[in-house]
Amino acid sequence: MVLNGFFLLLFWAVSLCPSTLNAQAPLATDQYAPLSVREKGKVFGQRIISPASLAKSAFTAGIDQWRDSPPEWGQGMAGYFRRYGSKNGTRSAENGIGFLTAAALHQDPRYFRSGETGVWRRTKYALERTVVTRRDSGRQTIAIWNISAHYGAQFVSNTWRPDRVTSVPDTLARGSISMGYDAASNLLKEFWPDIRQRLFRR
Repeated sequence: MVLNGFFLLLFWAVSLCPSTLNAQAPLATDQYAPLSVREKGKVFGQRIISPASLAKSAFTAGIDQWRDSPPEWGQGMAGYFRRYGSKNGTRSAENGIGFLTAAALHQDPRYFRSGETGVWRRTKYALERTVVTRRDSGRQTIAIWNISAHYGAQFVSNTWRPDRVTSVPDTLARGSISMGYDAASNLLKEFWPDIRQRLFRR
């Protein structure tokens, strides 16, 4: 399980690097400009259909295929495409819930790099951004859009998962794992520009 998680994070680093090279996250210290509802819709829509997201689904579906999880979906191409479809369906539900919640509560779905110095301070900031976000006013608030998206999508995915894994504890556990991956993604967004600069001298 730990090994699978390591390879997943490694894949995220590889898949997200190209997009980060072209457009890194804005700084929290920059002058804040809120997104319109339309702009928020574009943010969430891109997260559904971006090549990196589709590739990530293909990779994680491959891990589940290797682990035969869940076994009810079988092996072969049919089993793989069930798992791949489940990944894409869950991500679509996650971003749909995220968009509706962010728009209704006037919350900003973007990640803003801290603009601070010190590894531990920046790490703490990145992890906090999993549950803290900005309102359209610029003030900090609980990231209800993110929390509801990760957990809500797992409950939606229960409609096509085997009954054996659709209990409330199982669903909440999957939501927590999804939140953990989001925290890892925040760390990458926070530190990748520095790593890129060291690696590529840019």
